[in-house]
Amino acid sequence: MDKWAQRKPVFMRIVLAALPLLGFLVCGAVAMGLLEQWSLIDAAYFTFTTGSTIGYGDLSPTTAGSKLFCMVFIPVSYTHLTL
Repeated sequence: MDKWAQRKPVFMRIVLAALPLLGFLVCGAVAMGLLEQWSLIDAAYFTFTTGSTIGYGDLSPTTAGSKLFCMVFIPVSYTHLTL
């Protein structure tokens, strides 16, 4: 049995575990980009730093819709990241 065949099940488990997290962060970035009219890069940066509780504070929500979204997104992302 070659090395790839031995590592493939572990690799697939890692990929399958990371996909929901990646999808969650992408959805959050798209939502923040639309709500705040930010570029996708800025929205992804904000989503990652906020979701991982780093929160530098250089970007912050300004509209009522984005603040409401963050009130839901932050606890859910924190829970999602710790699983």
